Order: sequence, then C-alpha cells, then structure tokens
Amino acid sequence: ICKRILSRGDSAMKNKKILLSISLIFVVLIFIFVFRNNQTETVSFKEAMNSSFSEEHPYEKMIITTSNFDSETEWTGFEKVEIDDNELIYMILNSASSMTLTESETLPSYDYIIELHDRSRNQHVIMIGERSNSIQIGERLFDIESNNLLLETLKDNNLVTD
Repeated sequence: ICKRILSRGDSAMKNKKILLSISLIFVVLIFIFVFRNNQTETVSFKEAMNSSFSEEHPYEKMIITTSNFDSETEWTGFEKVEIDDNELIYMILNSASSMTLTESETLPSYDYIIELHDRSRNQHVIMIGERSNSIQIGERLFDIESNNLLLETLKDNNLVTD
C-alpha cells in the first residue's frame, strides 16, 4: 500500500514538473513574441531597396516628381524631371545606400515621388517626405534616422528645387 501511495505521489510530482515546464516555455515564447513585435527594425536604404524591388531588370528611367507648395494654402502643381542616364540613376541610388531607416506605421505627407522604370516596364516607387524626414520604398514605410542622403543627392545634382 505504501508503494502505491508513494508511486502516486511521484506521479503527481512528475505531472506538476511537466505542467510547470510547459508553463515556463509558454511564458518565454510570449515574452519573445511581444519583445520582437515591439522592436522596430532598422535597415539601410540599400537593404530596404533590395527587399522591396527585384534587381532582375536594371532601371532604365527615373522620374522625379516634386509637389510645389508656395504656402500652406497655395499649391502650384507638380514639377517633373526625367532621367534616362543609367549611370546617374545608379549614382543617385548608391549615394543613399548607407542611409539608416527605421520601420514606421505612420503614413506622412510626401514632397517627392521617384518612379523607377525597368526594361520590363515595371514601375517601382519611392516617396520622400522632406518635412517629415520619412520615406516609403514600395509598400514599406520608414523614418529616416540619419541625413536624407537621397534628397541631398537630388538637390546637389539640381534635380529638385529647395
């Protein structure tokens, strides 16, 4: 009889240990899930471009559209610049490759729209907010944590106006 009581006690103790282990694993997994989802991802411009656009087809044309606002209430339209020079297109994109971006969920206003066209007639869009220091690459939204090297390059090459 004593052996049966002791074996039942051992069984209950094993069940408690298993239940405690499963609970502990569950709590750790929840902690990892919550921590990972609350942590914003930081990437470089180049990484964001590579994950958003395929490099199968090189870009042949870049169209930069600027929204012109003279004041808070007066909108004078759009200015467009078209670039067909592959070297210039890739120089502009490469100049921003080290720019640090942090994923965002906020859709800010954009001052510049960059359309990249490849040989297959695919259009890839990058939108830049100068006032909000933000960028959208494809479907992904980012805050720019460093200097906006892309916009600086566009200004340095007189492709957009201040």
